[in-house]
Amino acid sequence: MIGFNIYFYSPTLKIIVPNNYSGEINLALANIDENRLNIDENGIGYINEWTFNKTYRRPIVFDRNGNDLSKQLKGFNNLISWTSPEDCCIPLNVIKSLNFEILSKDKIEKPFKFFELSKNVNKKIVKLFPEKEK
Repeated sequence: MIGFNIYFYSPTLKIIVPNNYSGEINLALANIDENRLNIDENGIGYINEWTFNKTYRRPIVFDRNGNDLSKQLKGFNNLISWTSPEDCCIPLNVIKSLNFEILSKDKIEKPFKFFELSKNVNKKIVKLFPEKEK
């Protein structure tokens, strides 16, 4: 039943990234009606709440020239393509996102590079959630 639900009710996102892009992709939960899956130079796109809650399937990824990058995707593990971190720090708020990584053409993982989603998202549309007390 779970497989049936994922297959029929989870959208397959078609994501467009800049040419020669490799690195993390963050789809930030935003107050928008239509998903913005044309990823910017920082690796950020925006999705609505329905998509955020219903997305389980591996995305299809193309660069702006139309090259299929789906074979270069690195998910959380073999069964789950997405991770869903909460990123702080917009004072007392967090940003929710779905993310995955695009490996370079030689499929070599890049060393960890700290990236603050909160400093790069469009704060006018991103949906903010109260930070949970620790």
